[in-house]
Amino acid sequence: MKKTGLLALVLCCLLAAGTLMHSCSKSNNVLRLSYAIDSLPQNVYVGDTGYTNWPVKFAFLYGNPLESMKVQVTGMPLRLTVTPDSVTAVPTFVENFVFHGNYAAHGSYPATLQIFSPTTGTRIYNFNLVVVTANCGFPLAGNYAGSNACTSANYTYNSIVTANGGNTINIQNLGGYGSNSNVTATVNCNMDSVMIAKQADGNGDTLVGVGTFTANQIIIYYKKTTQVAGSDSCVATLNRQ
Repeated sequence: MKKTGLLALVLCCLLAAGTLMHSCSKSNNVLRLSYAIDSLPQNVYVGDTGYTNWPVKFAFLYGNPLESMKVQVTGMPLRLTVTPDSVTAVPTFVENFVFHGNYAAHGSYPATLQIFSPTTGTRIYNFNLVVVTANCGFPLAGNYAGSNACTSANYTYNSIVTANGGNTINIQNLGGYGSNSNVTATVNCNMDSVMIAKQADGNGDTLVGVGTFTANQIIIYYKKTTQVAGSDSCVATLNRQ
């Protein structure tokens, strides 16, 4: 009887160990969700007022294609909110986070993107929220003394810059082509850059160009094309008067 009981005890131990090993093996072989995050730079620029859109793509790589992930944005400074602040979805998906600035103070604020899924747990991605002027085109409005350095000639003139609202401005008489010449330019608050998409200026010319700006100066490299005179490449320097 003693031998039989001892044998039974040994068998039970072996069965328990086998079950435990099998359980561990199953746990170690769980296929964890793998994903990639697009559009997550070190600095995310948002306006101090109004709304700033930040679309982020969460792409499925491998794992359970039905596993969902919860994404949460944290670290909002005062007078800045984000909608949605959290979302749960199955990748691949694109979420458009919309920041609303209510005269938020300018500066750089540490923020995080927290992502949780059942197989990966919580992962934290750090970035900076940089609050900047929302409509940086507005301060550029005014009268400017312009000078052109073109392939054909160098000359001076006067221009008027008007803020259209948002991040666009109108430049009247850019290049000295007359009061009927008006060009719409898009300004980038984060890069201090100017872009003129290809357009007719209203005076028989077609212009396209790029440039930079400061508080008191706009420099634009552009190409002008006319049906009569052909094309000309110029550098326009506008200094606030």
